[in-house]
Amino acid sequence: MNFELVPLYGLCNKMRAIASVAKIASDRNRKLKVYWLKNDECGAYFHELFENLCDCNVVIKDCESLPFFVDFRLKHWHAINRLYPHVLNSFRPSQDEINICSEKGGLIYTCQSLGEHYPLAELFRPKKELMDKIKNVSICDASKIIGVHIRRTDHEVAMSKSSLAKFKCRIEEELTRDASCLFYLATDDETVKKELISDFKNSIITYDGELRRDTLVGMQDAVVDLWCLSRTKSILGSYFSSYSALAAELGNVKLEIVE
Repeated sequence: MNFELVPLYGLCNKMRAIASVAKIASDRNRKLKVYWLKNDECGAYFHELFENLCDCNVVIKDCESLPFFVDFRLKHWHAINRLYPHVLNSFRPSQDEINICSEKGGLIYTCQSLGEHYPLAELFRPKKELMDKIKNVSICDASKIIGVHIRRTDHEVAMSKSSLAKFKCRIEEELTRDASCLFYLATDDETVKKELISDFKNSIITYDGELRRDTLVGMQDAVVDLWCLSRTKSILGSYFSSYSALAAELGNVKLEIVE
């Protein structure tokens, strides 16, 4: 049986889920169909952000709503799985659930990575117009630039564990070691951006994009910010943030959680 996937929540959760299930399908020489829903956490369709995947066995279908046969199976998955377990509906699936699904195939509904996955940079390629913006951001010498991702707005855990004061301390420490060090700042809070630029002046590089995630422009700017962050030499990230973790994975760079 082939695989179907409904990746949940925001951009980074969707990307990780797709990359992991694509790896499972590829290892078993099976096909994967992905149903990409636009929502408040990700206000853009896949093909508004990325080129087609390089793996021809993976098809991404942009959906306003789930097809009836997919929606039906998700609503009645308990009954279906009593007959034959091929619907995985779990935010945090157990290893046993992942193993069964990996062998039998079926429908997967999750926001999690299911284990080993494709290298993200090989699988996901931003649209040409977004790549042009990424290339135009002033990251000339990545060896001199440290990425900083400060998650705020709706993420209470990140705000409490990774305070702005702690980020400022880490930036000051790096500048003490090397006064020429630069920082690429990605944040979802305009106030934070203005404060760090005011405090650290020309040491801060940012991309001037829309910070909302429920609009097309906001999501396109999120992709630009994510790729720019991934191109730094290392990242100072926020606690329990998939964006920080994904940027580090994407660029294969060290991630330090500031807490």
